[in-house]
Amino acid sequence: MYHFNEIGLDYIDVIILVITVICSFLFTNWLYPKYIAFAKKKGWVGNDIHKHDRPEVAESGGIPFLIGIIPSCVVVILLFPNIRNEAICFLFTVVFSGLIGYIDDRWVLSSTKKILIMIITGIPIFVLNWFDFIEIDSPMLPILGQLRLTIIYPFVIPLIIAILTNLVNMLEGYNGEGSGSALIAIIFLLICSIIYKSSEGLIFCLVILGALVAFVKFNIFPAKVFPGDVGTLALGAAIGCVAVFGSLEVAMFCCILVHLFNGFYVIASIKGLKERRDIETTDIIMRDDDVIEASKGREDHLTLPRLILADKPLTEPQLVHNFWALAYIGGIIAIIGEVIKFYNPLKVLDFTSTLVICLVLIGLALPVVIKFKAIRGIVYFMIALLLIGVLFLLIIDSFVVDHPLNWLITFVLAGGGFFYWYYLTVKYFWYKISKISGEKYEIKLIPFAIQTVKDILAKFLKIAFS
Repeated sequence: MYHFNEIGLDYIDVIILVITVICSFLFTNWLYPKYIAFAKKKGWVGNDIHKHDRPEVAESGGIPFLIGIIPSCVVVILLFPNIRNEAICFLFTVVFSGLIGYIDDRWVLSSTKKILIMIITGIPIFVLNWFDFIEIDSPMLPILGQLRLTIIYPFVIPLIIAILTNLVNMLEGYNGEGSGSALIAIIFLLICSIIYKSSEGLIFCLVILGALVAFVKFNIFPAKVFPGDVGTLALGAAIGCVAVFGSLEVAMFCCILVHLFNGFYVIASIKGLKERRDIETTDIIMRDDDVIEASKGREDHLTLPRLILADKPLTEPQLVHNFWALAYIGGIIAIIGEVIKFYNPLKVLDFTSTLVICLVLIGLALPVVIKFKAIRGIVYFMIALLLIGVLFLLIIDSFVVDHPLNWLITFVLAGGGFFYWYYLTVKYFWYKISKISGEKYEIKLIPFAIQTVKDILAKFLKIAFS
């Protein structure tokens, strides 16, 4: 990662980049109506199943988005020779991911094949970094600082790209749900890039921004175009590349918390990775008045929409606004993570300044939490994850770093802590569903937490000694 001063980023460059964003938006905005007419003529259409009249909508709407970012990438390649190789690699990875999505849209790949191909999509980043064509830094974490993962981290990058593409793909189904959440994530990653002075983060976010705004305009309710896998996989790859090239892995993790919640719920309930078309259970009930309810069956699969709707039925735009609110909260948490990063180990901020900034950011999140009642429980779990993460980093920094088996201890603590946190969220999910299904499912925080620890230990011992 290059800091602003290392590539000579000045006000003229910023003005050129802003003009590029505007031109990218105008070009992509001009392209979409033409593409929609073309797609309908070719029969690339799907029914909008969340409306009673099930209108036909153009599919594979990520194609104009991909075309729209290409001129912006060319400008970056010409304007910033220091990151020319990274820009070429970024463009190749995003376009190739979109191509895989297009093939899936037309010929339908299995989930396993798609994941394997998406891992292959990230391999060029690993290879080019290995031969010093590009430079990928190890992640920078709050409290711990720069990790020493020079050998291990490049091997993880293809997996990061594959996970991101599939998580973004899972959070799609309602008008503006996935594209709007991705746009909010990119905006907050842009802010985090400015805080961290990450040149690649800033520039690649701007490359994406103009075309993505145009796409969201045509994808929000009532949608004129669906992204298709070409759009969702390209967006996931783009977010992953911003994080990897811009050293914004922590910020990216926070920004996609809404995707993580939904993805883990789905994977846990359907016991593996499946295409939406292959899932036989449902998560919602459509009423004739276009209001959406949460399904009440215990056999139905878990999704974030179902959890939000467990509070009360909502229209499609209302449901999507709840997703955007969660994405906004994730973005606030991402900025808090970047601020903490500057407190320790960089010591740019003192404790008081860090605390004041974090309190201000929490104040910016409060109106959203107050307005969107249905997401409050989820937000509490997001905050709990943040606090657990900080506590985990403090423990690692104080007691584990100097231990000869620090990597193994870290893995066990991180895996166990995350599993326990996720186990609690699933329990909370069924508590919410029980309220609308009439089942008795009481939950008290302290006894509940103790009991879940006992359940986990009992299952572990059963597996260990069976």
